[in-house]
Amino acid sequence: MSYRELIPNVNVTESSKLDSRSILFLKTFFPDDLVDCRQLQEGGTLPNIDGYLDILCPDGTAREKVVVQVKHLTYPEENGKVFYDIPRSIYAYAERHKGELVLFIACDDKLRRFYWRNISETSIEEFKNKSNHIQNTARYHFLDSEKCTEDNVKETIGLWRELYKKKMDSIKDERKLAEQFASQQRMCFNSVSSELHGVRSSHIN
Repeated sequence: MSYRELIPNVNVTESSKLDSRSILFLKTFFPDDLVDCRQLQEGGTLPNIDGYLDILCPDGTAREKVVVQVKHLTYPEENGKVFYDIPRSIYAYAERHKGELVLFIACDDKLRRFYWRNISETSIEEFKNKSNHIQNTARYHFLDSEKCTEDNVKETIGLWRELYKKKMDSIKDERKLAEQFASQQRMCFNSVSSELHGVRSSHIN
């Protein structure tokens, strides 16, 4: 290779190969009658996320849609402890897409297990408190309940269903509160308008 030769970027890095392998692992890990993984993109073009998981009803229709970012587990579990330096991008995505259930997933395809975290409003605030607004990651230690193996995959999916329901319920509550607030403001405005109607120097006729 000549020292004057221009070197292009590498097409596939070791990290990207491991992440792609993790997505392929998930596609073979979930039972076909429980989760539809066809919207997971291996080497996809979606910014910040790797696609969606559709959680299926018994009749095969999708009820809950989960947004995921998938990575290969960097450091294996040791003495029951496991962590990952979760990137800022997934927290930023979840903060802007409040109506979606967003999960971060780190896979250990060799041991056929993965670890996950719900990127909730609480976790976003935790990241902000840890972050100095410069760093791109924050270390997170997974809980025992956030570990999924072939023995508890159905229980994990059940937890995701519950999280999805809570997310949708919270959106409905926020919308209801917003409508109530808007109604109260209209009532106050109408009350003031009626009191000022006909008053000298008032602009309300």
